[in-house]
Amino acid sequence: MSYTTPEIIIKVNGIKPEHLRLEKEENPDTALTDLLNTWITQADAMIDTHCHRTFTDTEPASLAVIENVALRLVSNMVGMVRAKQDTPLIKINDWTIQLTSSKIFTDDLKDDLKPFVVEHSSTNNPIEFSAITGDDPDIEED
Repeated sequence: MSYTTPEIIIKVNGIKPEHLRLEKEENPDTALTDLLNTWITQADAMIDTHCHRTFTDTEPASLAVIENVALRLVSNMVGMVRAKQDTPLIKINDWTIQLTSSKIFTDDLKDDLKPFVVEHSSTNNPIEFSAITGDDPDIEED
């Protein structure tokens, strides 16, 4: 199960095949849907990896948040691709120019996912055992 659909992405972003230069494909609408499905799969994996879990049997209120983050994440992908196609360089001031950012999994999306992150400890805490034999090492036997 995906957290969003191509139809929702298209509706929210008003995206058309020509916006992503897909108008020359044999079937532009199918090419757009296929591309969005690829991005949705990638967004789902980013969310699951970030949260260390998959949201399958989640309560509706929580799932609504995950779906919203997925929608915004794929929308960021759409926006980033369109920005790079139109203007790959950004002029900061008279002397500074930088490339358009490719950051799509932004801090605000990660903040929205914080309540759903399953924490894993990366520390190794060994457990020490002692054997109790009943023998007292301070008592000398004859």
